[in-house]
Amino acid sequence: MAETTRGRTVAVFAGNIPCEFKQTRMAAEAGSGLRQLNTATGNPISLQKIDSMTREPVAGLIAGKEVGDGQFVQLSEAELDGAFAEREKDIRQVRMEDISDVPVGRIKSSYFLTPKNKSFWGMIGGRMRETKRQMRFHFVEGRQERDAIIRYENDVLVMYVLFFPSECREAKPDKPECKAELKDKVDALFAKLGSVPVEEAENQRDKVIENLVMRKAMGEVIEAKPVSKEDKIEKTAEELLNASL
Repeated sequence: MAETTRGRTVAVFAGNIPCEFKQTRMAAEAGSGLRQLNTATGNPISLQKIDSMTREPVAGLIAGKEVGDGQFVQLSEAELDGAFAEREKDIRQVRMEDISDVPVGRIKSSYFLTPKNKSFWGMIGGRMRETKRQMRFHFVEGRQERDAIIRYENDVLVMYVLFFPSECREAKPDKPECKAELKDKVDALFAKLGSVPVEEAENQRDKVIENLVMRKAMGEVIEAKPVSKEDKIEKTAEELLNASL
């Protein structure tokens, strides 16, 4: 399993063959840059940890587990890191299985993987990709043991860390059916919509905020616009389909 405590390296065994990977998150959402301010003074807010009994600010923190009414066993970061490192060594054996669909609701986090030992991975990974197999194993992420899967998606090596089944919401199946006499018209609508340009959404939130900040900084009065409500649909779906074409 992960040889480092920060999840940057994944090391597993396929039988007695070690496979080690560099781990990179698939995506990270950028922050908006906005901060919370005091309404009265305009000063930025800083968060403080407060002792639940003395109500005084806390100088240092340590983890603890309640074992009785208000009684805690304290655990240092070094003790926790060591314990989870030992657990990772115990659970790093993989099971090889055929690739199967992973419900999107079960994926907790996703990573790109870069194999470190090319000779081992050329043998294991090459055959895994050709036969459409995946590795399943246990993984410690954020001091929580979870199931994880390593496999190829369109020739890209990825790892999925999964939620516990008990954490996932059940989704209701939805199988809409289009009337046979409308299929040609709907297909024509799809073809028409295929040429509609859609702007990339990259950093659009930041552009809106930056423009608003610039206008406010220049002293412009910004008119607050109410959120528009959806128009009530008076026509049938078929009438709107015909109008769209």
